[in-house]
Amino acid sequence: MKIKIEYVILLCIILLGLFLRLYHVSYPYLDHHSWRQTDTAMIARNFYRNNFNILRPEVDWNGDEPSVIEMK
Repeated sequence: MKIKIEYVILLCIILLGLFLRLYHVSYPYLDHHSWRQTDTAMIARNFYRNNFNILRPEVDWNGDEPSVIEMK
C-alpha cells in the first residue's frame, strides 16, 4: 500500500496546527477580558450539565441553587 506524499504533508500540517492551538490550553484566563471568558466557560459547562437548554443560561454564583442570567 503506497501512501501519497500529499496526504503525509496534509497530516503534518494538521498535526502542527493542532499542537500550536493546544499549547497551554489548560492555563487559566489571565488577560484583560478574563471575567467574560470565565463567565462564558461557566455558562458552557452548565449547558453541558443541564441538557443544553439554550434559553436558560445558568452560572454558579449562587452556590447550589440554579442562577439564570440575562445575556447580551
